[in-house]
Amino acid sequence: MGIKLKDMDAVEPMKGGVMLPVGLHTVTIESAEEGESSGGHPQVEVKFYNDLGDIRDWLIFAPPKVEGQPSFAMQKARALLDAVGIISESGDWEFPTEKLQGKSLIIRVGEEPDNRGKTNDDGTPLMRKRVYEYHEVTGAEQPDTRDFSADNAIRKDDDIPF
Repeated sequence: MGIKLKDMDAVEPMKGGVMLPVGLHTVTIESAEEGESSGGHPQVEVKFYNDLGDIRDWLIFAPPKVEGQPSFAMQKARALLDAVGIISESGDWEFPTEKLQGKSLIIRVGEEPDNRGKTNDDGTPLMRKRVYEYHEVTGAEQPDTRDFSADNAIRKDDDIPF
C-alpha cells in the first residue's frame, strides 16, 4: 500500500538542507525576516544559499556594550549593506530588510565551539558554523586572500643598490 499524495506538481522542491562548509562562498540572500531575539531585541534573520548549501545569520540590534560606540550589530549591518550595494543613510532610518532578498555577496563561513557548552560523545566541544564576514562581489570569484605579511614577503636583498 503506497502513501497517497495530492497535487505534488504544485509543490516547490526543497532547496539546500546542507549547511555551507567553512570557507568563502558567493551566495544569494534567499530571505531576510524581521523578528525579535530571545533577549527581546529587534533582529533580522538572513538566509544565504548557493549550490553547496545554505546558512543563516542574525543581526541582533542590542544596545552597544560601550555607551557612545556603535553596537556590533550596527557594524555588522553596515558591512552587509555595503556588500550588497545598499547605501546607508545618516540620521534615523529603517533597516531596508525588504531590499535584501535576491542580492548576491561573498561570505566567510567559519567554525567555533558552541557557546552553550555542548560536547560530542567523545567529550570534544560541539562546533557550530557561523558567518564571519561579508564582501562585495566585484567580478572576482573570491576576495583576495593572499597573505602579504612580512613573514611571507619575497626578499630580494641582492636587488638593493646599497
